[in-house]
Amino acid sequence: MCIRDRIRGAVSGVTFDQFHKRSTEVIQSAVFGKEKEFLIKTNNLLITSVDIQGFEPVEASTRESLEMSIKLAIDISSKAQEDKAKHEAEQAEQRAKGEREKQAIDDQAEAEKKRIELFKLEAESASVETTGKAIAIAKAKAEAAEINGKAELEQAQLHVSAIQIKQKEELEILKKRYEAEENHSKAMMELEIDTQKELAKIEAAKFKKTIESLGKDTLVSMAKAGPATQAKLLSGLGMKGYM
Repeated sequence: MCIRDRIRGAVSGVTFDQFHKRSTEVIQSAVFGKEKEFLIKTNNLLITSVDIQGFEPVEASTRESLEMSIKLAIDISSKAQEDKAKHEAEQAEQRAKGEREKQAIDDQAEAEKKRIELFKLEAESASVETTGKAIAIAKAKAEAAEINGKAELEQAQLHVSAIQIKQKEELEILKKRYEAEENHSKAMMELEIDTQKELAKIEAAKFKKTIESLGKDTLVSMAKAGPATQAKLLSGLGMKGYM
């Protein structure tokens, strides 16, 4: 049996998905079998190595399905990376925004504390220079300022808490949206891969059924026929893609 027939026989015995994943192993096993070399006795040509440079389905529909599957996998991967980068950027922006607002509130609270301290110092200074009435007024003013300051500080702290809660909710929403988009992308990719596998199975079953219907004698005759005769026979059987 010539090398071409060995390869055809081996390839016809595996599915397209199996051949796509381990084509080198299938071809080398078909040529050498369990040996490390193959001798063509008609011209004493000794073959010791077989290298697979590439392969391409002859059938246009199979080739288009393969190209579409590869392109879809690349598109889904690129979209997932783009969504991930966008999600991380949105999270970073939310965190930075929250930090800026918190810092502004902290600065405001610190300024209020200093203002309260200033009022206290003014009150103490007034107590030395003025009468008891002036002291009472200054103290009342300081107490009022302290009360107002505490109220504003509490309000600022409540505002910070509200911002943190809102930020946490927004980050959670972004996270869930990203997870949903990622799950959808994975589901679409798996669906496309399953579809391509089913198409490959159908093609393999069709090929197997055709080979079985021909019978052993017909196959032997075809194997002994020349390339031109084989091409005509295969074309007449609707198996042009397997030449």
